[in-house]
Amino acid sequence: IMSENNSLVYVVDNETLSIDYCDSMTVSDKQKQKLYKKKCYYESSKRPYVNQITLNSDNLIIGLRFKIRPNYPAIELKLKKNINYN
Repeated sequence: IMSENNSLVYVVDNETLSIDYCDSMTVSDKQKQKLYKKKCYYESSKRPYVNQITLNSDNLIIGLRFKIRPNYPAIELKLKKNINYN
C-alpha cells in the first residue's frame, strides 16, 4: 500500500489493483483514548470505509483497523484491556 496525497494505492507484483481516495485524518479523544481515523472510499463503488489507530492514555497503540487489500475486509487488531505493559 502506498500513500500518495489523499489516496491509497494498492499494488501487488508491480500491478496496481486499486486506488482509493481518502479524507484528511481526524483525531478525537474518547474515554481516555485517542482515535486517529481516516475515511476512505472504494475506487469502484465510492462506498466508504475507515482506517483507524487507537492510542491509550499513555499514547501506546492498543488497536488498529486497516484495509490492506481491495475486495477483502479490513484487518483489526486489539489488545486485551487487562494487559500489564511492565
